[in-house]
Amino acid sequence: MVLDRCRRAEQARDINATMATYGARVDYFGQMRSWNEVRADKLAYFRSWPGIAESTTSDPKIKFLGVDRALVRFGSEFTVSNRATGEWRTGNIANTYDFEPGPTGWKIVRQEGKVSNTRKGTR
Repeated sequence: MVLDRCRRAEQARDINATMATYGARVDYFGQMRSWNEVRADKLAYFRSWPGIAESTTSDPKIKFLGVDRALVRFGSEFTVSNRATGEWRTGNIANTYDFEPGPTGWKIVRQEGKVSNTRKGTR
């Protein structure tokens, strides 16, 4: 599934594989963004947090909205860290993704995540 490829690529900090899963325009956390804007945000995230770990806490629930759109919701927990600064953050996310078919397969066209139980600190 495209979502699995995206999540594995993000944890590996592979920007090309990550962005291969996104559409040309994305409703990205409540703002319509171009593919290049999403890419720039992902690169900044990778620079800020060299250590990225995320695992699902609930099975994905998939709802097809016709033949050309799918909605996926699932829970996850994350930990990000930066050894150079000693900073870390951890918490839970209620994830929502929408997918539409594109010329090379299904693409992410919406990504949202409500973060809760956030903890942060320095080592």
